Amino acid sequence: MPMRALRILDRLNRPRWLLRVPLKLLILAVTVVLACFPRVDRLVAHLRHWRDPNALIAPGAPALQPLVEEFRATLAPDCPPGEVLGRVDAWVTERIPYEWDWITWGNADYLPTVEEILEAGREDCDGRALIAASILQAVGYDAKLVTDFAHVWVDTPQGETMSPGPVQAITAVEGGLTVQPSALAQLPRALSYGVHVFYLHRELIIVAVAWLLLIAPAHGWIRRIVVLMLLVAGLGVIRQAGENWMSSNLTGQITGAALIVAGVIVAMVPRRIPAATAPSPAASPAP
Repeated sequence: MPMRALRILDRLNRPRWLLRVPLKLLILAVTVVLACFPRVDRLVAHLRHWRDPNALIAPGAPALQPLVEEFRATLAPDCPPGEVLGRVDAWVTERIPYEWDWITWGNADYLPTVEEILEAGREDCDGRALIAASILQAVGYDAKLVTDFAHVWVDTPQGETMSPGPVQAITAVEGGLTVQPSALAQLPRALSYGVHVFYLHRELIIVAVAWLLLIAPAHGWIRRIVVLMLLVAGLGVIRQAGENWMSSNLTGQITGAALIVAGVIVAMVPRRIPAATAPSPAASPAP
């Protein structure tokens, strides 16, 4: 490790732990935010949009009207609700190609407006669900957004559409969100899936920074390498466990988390202090 980096690490390890630990956690948090959400302006907008996602549903948006009229023309006057929901799913899927948010918007996640979606011409599940909900409201359905933390779809009194997930963890209601406490068990699956599909090089940046914050200049190279290997292995196992967003690989999630925790423990175990050499007894006088 270059001497300059060692000097920086040495300065971070000089303060007492009451100051050192919060400072390192702050550095790690900033790294995570910048690696996942480099467009901080869009992160602010994203958080504001998720305070009331239903407020983004815009059946009267001017840019949406050609799509609304085109979709309305495909419906027979007596078209049953189940068929309408199936048609809007296929119709939006065909006209709004799927693309990850970090490719379209530069951030790990972003809930855009209807106008932004139509201008970009592509979106992931939350944007597609927003377009579908807007069209359904325009043709007379009471549509709202729901999510299981990994996927967003549309719920109506007549049924769900846009590839419903296994459970409704968060439902957008008028003026905000309702959270189903029992659905919080879906968080590990959603997090693992997000890690699986996100940019690996950005995740490795987070791991590298975490490693640098964990090790101390006094640590030997063997310990540094072991800590790094455990952190990288944990990331790899979690990525693999999130391969299927519809099912939870709890064993893989726990194993990956355990490897990361093991890396933290190995880094925090103090060096062994050799026992002090006992003073030799005073020489006895010769008889």
